[in-house]
Amino acid sequence: MSCSINKGIKNGAHAYQLKQYHVAIDMLADEFASEKNDTKKAEIAFLLGDSYQNVNDYSNSVDWFNTSLKLFDRPETLHELAYAFKKTEQYGKAANAFSMLYNESDNKELYGRELQVCKEVSAWSEDDNDLIYRINSATLNSTSSEYGVVNYIDDQILFISDRPSEYGDETYKWTGNAFSDMYISDRNGRYVEPFATPINSEHNEGPPCFNKNFDEIFFTRCVSESLLNAHCRLYYAYYINDEWTEPLALNFFEENTNYGNPTLIVNDSVLVFSANISGNHDLYYAERQDGGWSEAIPMPDYLNTNGNEMFPTSDGDTLYYSSDQLVGLGGLDIFKTYIKSDGKFSRPVNMGLPLNSGYDDFSYVVTEREDNYFKGFFSSNRGSSGTDDVFNYQASVNIEKKEKEEAEKRKEEEPAELKEIYLALKIVSKSNGLPLIDTKLAIKNGPSNTTEDVDNAGRYITNVALEDKLSIKATLEGYYANSIAIDVASEIPPNYDKSSYTINKTIELEKIIIGQEIVLDNIYYDYDKWNIRTDAEPSLNALAEKLIDNPQIRVQLSSHTDCRGEVDYNEQLSQKRAQSAVDFIIAKGVSANRIIAKGYGESSLAITCSNCDDCSEDDHQKNRRTTFKVLE
Repeated sequence: MSCSINKGIKNGAHAYQLKQYHVAIDMLADEFASEKNDTKKAEIAFLLGDSYQNVNDYSNSVDWFNTSLKLFDRPETLHELAYAFKKTEQYGKAANAFSMLYNESDNKELYGRELQVCKEVSAWSEDDNDLIYRINSATLNSTSSEYGVVNYIDDQILFISDRPSEYGDETYKWTGNAFSDMYISDRNGRYVEPFATPINSEHNEGPPCFNKNFDEIFFTRCVSESLLNAHCRLYYAYYINDEWTEPLALNFFEENTNYGNPTLIVNDSVLVFSANISGNHDLYYAERQDGGWSEAIPMPDYLNTNGNEMFPTSDGDTLYYSSDQLVGLGGLDIFKTYIKSDGKFSRPVNMGLPLNSGYDDFSYVVTEREDNYFKGFFSSNRGSSGTDDVFNYQASVNIEKKEKEEAEKRKEEEPAELKEIYLALKIVSKSNGLPLIDTKLAIKNGPSNTTEDVDNAGRYITNVALEDKLSIKATLEGYYANSIAIDVASEIPPNYDKSSYTINKTIELEKIIIGQEIVLDNIYYDYDKWNIRTDAEPSLNALAEKLIDNPQIRVQLSSHTDCRGEVDYNEQLSQKRAQSAVDFIIAKGVSANRIIAKGYGESSLAITCSNCDDCSEDDHQKNRRTTFKVLE
């Protein structure tokens, strides 16, 4: 069975809940026209905006979100409208919407970031690219969706389309088109034919990849009884005796996980794909082993985000993929990374204009390559049709930019006197690396003391002098303050011969969580003693500095024993040890009324064993710990 079963739709909202967006649009439009209540009309308009967004018609999506917001002003609608503006490349309007959300919402990290992105991408230019692109719509496109081109034998290509096909005449209620299948064509689109069975089926098929010999295929197939429980898996098959074997599923994850968009790298030994195991789509990889594949492993954090990473493709050691969270023009943008000599992937780079747009851009593939020139295909839903289309491109090296960069490089290689020194600070959250834009900086430079604000990207840039010795304290409500010291002269590399130098520093701030127990590392005591040993002093010194930097907090310092020994004795010993640590910190200048000692003995074990004798020495060591927690 395919996913087109009509479940007796009651109204537009019901069709929307069933993810039958094409059906929902017509029903909701009629309901909006007949509804008299403005609040209900606003809700219908919101569902229309989201339905159009799900069928990639962002222009109509903007109109309906705008209509909903005028009828009933609520943050959820403004949020969707802001992103719809961004996807339709209306960056000025998007910036205004994100600015309003930033001022009205507690999620300042998200909206501050998006506001900064809109300001940055509006200034992007095609002249900034290393390559000059010529882009045209591919002749293989139809009024349906086409996307996901891959190379095939004899200079042919395969792609995905939801045009009417021989594999079934039912309609996919999400899009209103047929179910997607694979098609084969030459690179010029002079013929288009369905790909072989049993690879195509009555279900939705997604972009494939092949091994180097083109006798092994991996592809996506989505099989279910309805849109609500549709699950997409990776399938594989072999080409044997002039025909493809029956596809079999690769099951890396649980049944409720969707995964697809496979590509092979490293001489066909590694399979990269996307999966939504954590909610959004991330990139994963598995390594080929005797008789199968390893478990799926997530790609590095700097490639994945808390958004969506999808449609990986490969060209040699270069991996292309699309993300809607890395800094881009809106929607999915195409990024590239490559495997470095140390075996790790490089940081992803946005492919820029005109390859990327405010819409969804993905499935970048190289088909032909010569010196300083290559061409291929990519997919995008740019334009007003609301469908995915295939675009072909021709790319050549940007000679003008290359010559300019080489001239600047020659100029930089000439010896120069150091005339200007800049200090560039970036303040970020220790937990997720996002900028903290409301941070205050107390900067001391000799007798001078100033207080400065960071910008909307959590940055502060200023001129400094060679002889400056700076003490900088970063503070933000709800976070531990953090201080750094900078001796400018010691930051300049030896024999530096340029006219300017920038000292880049990142200050991480850790969120204060009331009542959370934090273990102090390397706090040890001699047997049956409570005096502070020399090897325990660094951790206690660090805690003292944290308390001095944060005079607004009051903490409890606690000591714990393992489960061996008498309960009363352990409690007394732990109290003495906790008090010794507190006395040490007070001696460093911390007020006694800001820190209290608490000995728990063996009453709050970190590791609980069924019997104390069953605990390993490692378990006992984890239980013998010194901790602190913020009380207020």
